[in-house]
Amino acid sequence: MNSKRRQALVGALFIVGGVTSIQTTSALVYPLFGHFSAGEVSAWRFLFGTLFLLIIARPKFRSWSWHQWQWVIIVGITTALMNQFFYQSISRIPLGGAVALEYLGPFAVAVLGHRKPRQLMYVAAAGLGVLALTRPGSGLNALGITFAFLAAFMYAMYVLATHKMGSLIEGVEGLAMSMGVATVVTSPFVFGSWHHMTHSGPLLWRLIFIAFLAIAMGFSFELQGIRRVRPATAGILFALDPAMAFATGLLFASQQVTGWDLVGCLLVVAAGIGATVDSARSAPTLAQ
Repeated sequence: MNSKRRQALVGALFIVGGVTSIQTTSALVYPLFGHFSAGEVSAWRFLFGTLFLLIIARPKFRSWSWHQWQWVIIVGITTALMNQFFYQSISRIPLGGAVALEYLGPFAVAVLGHRKPRQLMYVAAAGLGVLALTRPGSGLNALGITFAFLAAFMYAMYVLATHKMGSLIEGVEGLAMSMGVATVVTSPFVFGSWHHMTHSGPLLWRLIFIAFLAIAMGFSFELQGIRRVRPATAGILFALDPAMAFATGLLFASQQVTGWDLVGCLLVVAAGIGATVDSARSAPTLAQ
């Protein structure tokens, strides 16, 4: 296997690892919604996750150019809005349905970025899976759907912006500082819930664990994956998000899964596996 194919497979594995970590925490976060608002939970997750990343990465940001800083800021703002919208969504509708709608963001990136019939076949399979997961009667409501669509738009921007940032800054230094930007953007929620959160005992420790698993691990894995494959390929690989969300929702949040949910999961997983194999055979280039 040549180096480009190896990089493609490694990138795919990183994205799958990131998806697993992030969707697991999405299910673990549900008990917090009974005590804190969705905005507060998201903001505190950014705060703790940023602290973990700064300790790990120790970014040498003083040497960065304004061009590099621009993309760090864009990723930070995009990530903050994406997560805020997503948490508002999952606080109102089941996790699997919310993630399926949010996936329409990277799905759009995949549609716009792939032209060959074989690649479009994977996109079509993932799209059918999303339709099966979001069928009528799946427990969705208008406000939850609206927030999920807003999260989808920001998710598409996140994939594109992270790919660019990953090509400009090595390691996870850029991610650490972009999460710092996200923390600043969401800081009003932190200040408004400081006393309540710091006296929450086990809930606070749960949130710290969620921050480590989602941001220090999950976002780091996604960054390493996105920088190794084209944004369109990453967009298809993120088709695993809805399937993983239903699995973690069933295991950790006791959410029901129907036959149509399983059909949707199988379709998006098949699309993700197909895209992984095809990305290796096509030997997508690394970001320059």
